[in-house]
Amino acid sequence: MNFDQNNQVTRSPQFWFEDGSVVLQAESTQFRVHFGVLGNYIPFFEGMADSSFPQPEGEPTVEGAPVMTLHDSAEDVKHMLTALYTDRYESENAIPLDAVAAMLRMGDKYMIPYLQHRGRSALVKEFPSKLEEFRKTMFAPGIDCTAGSGISDLNLDQEPGNILKIIRLALRHNLERILPAVLGVPAFKGVKYILRMGNTDPLSPFARGWEGVCLLGRENLFDAYDWQFRWVMGLGVRDSCSSKEQCAEASIRLTHRLWRPKPDVRRMYQSWQSFKAEGTIGNAVGRLCPACMQWANDSFDEAGNVFWSQFPAYFGREPWI
Repeated sequence: MNFDQNNQVTRSPQFWFEDGSVVLQAESTQFRVHFGVLGNYIPFFEGMADSSFPQPEGEPTVEGAPVMTLHDSAEDVKHMLTALYTDRYESENAIPLDAVAAMLRMGDKYMIPYLQHRGRSALVKEFPSKLEEFRKTMFAPGIDCTAGSGISDLNLDQEPGNILKIIRLALRHNLERILPAVLGVPAFKGVKYILRMGNTDPLSPFARGWEGVCLLGRENLFDAYDWQFRWVMGLGVRDSCSSKEQCAEASIRLTHRLWRPKPDVRRMYQSWQSFKAEGTIGNAVGRLCPACMQWANDSFDEAGNVFWSQFPAYFGREPWI
């Protein structure tokens, strides 16, 4: 039978093809698409000819096309079709967070490897496990806090609750490996930010639990900070130093900058070039003799690598995979 148009169903403006061979209905929205395109990605439709869909007599059709009811949100179906029909969610493009979540949900539910891969890739790209990539993400110019090219609308400065959304996605879709980098964002941003994150869902044990993880992780960062920059105390006292008085003065200046009024744990993931580019620090480092300069550089890099290898443990997570 013809589908009753009085049912207040809306046709998708983006995905209504006049030559479409099947109508997908989610909530009150219909999408007229092609068996052939669906079959390229979804095992259920693989090899299915446009005319071979089994349609029991009396079931609804729209202009001769069978109607399949999906128990998903219309938004999720729209994001799925956007991924299958267009290149908007290809790997070189940043993807909206809602689209990432939809691709993971639909990919897992309907066993669509392409959607699973795209959703997972966006999250891994945004929250990398390599220190060099993490540095690029955290220091990307013109964007707030984390601004990798994986997700286009995180806006973490204004939307700390998005951290909780990412954590949920990671846990539901076997992406625990991104959690240290995700948890690092609020830990590096500070206590006020962590509390704002928790207050986005104040009655939720989930939110409060992860708030506690971030607070503990931040405390662990402060504990590790002294060890990471302990090399500063050795400037001007090593046998290889050729300008002990000048290097000792540089050590005092660095100590003041690194520990007063309080440590800035964001320095822990900096590169040497980024570290010494900071005005006061750069001036102090620039006064070091060649031997102390090389020792400071080597010590900084070594400590940074140790810090990153231990980073997951600060949040009670397993080592990097």
